[in-house]
Amino acid sequence: MIIGLGVVGVALLHVGEEIRASRGEGSMGAFVARELDCSGRGPCEWRGKFTSDDGAIVKHDVWLHGRSADELSPDAQTPALLAGTSGNVYAPGTSQLFLTIFLLPLVGMVLAVMGVAFLFPRALQRFLRYATRPITRAIAARRG
Repeated sequence: MIIGLGVVGVALLHVGEEIRASRGEGSMGAFVARELDCSGRGPCEWRGKFTSDDGAIVKHDVWLHGRSADELSPDAQTPALLAGTSGNVYAPGTSQLFLTIFLLPLVGMVLAVMGVAFLFPRALQRFLRYATRPITRAIAARRG
């Protein structure tokens, strides 16, 4: 349950940044690939340095979203958008809006419900009996 609520919380923290990235709002600049990280469960991601077009913003340890591992090589440069302060930059025209706004909260809510069901099984049984009572009556009426 706590893990599920944590997943929802993480998703909510990044919603604003994802919306800005999907709209193309933020600072355009260049991302220079330094290291390909394949240690996570998901796809490999590039970590590197971002410099805004005007040179005013330089971030040395950022993750690039929107490019696959085979699209870049070490020291390759690609356009990128800095849409917030999370340490993520985005390839123009890409964002993880669907993942952040829909999928992560959904997974978090499912985990939270599973946690409640595990901790309070009798309460869940009573709720399901109560919630399905009209369906059970309708089936009995058709049979009877």
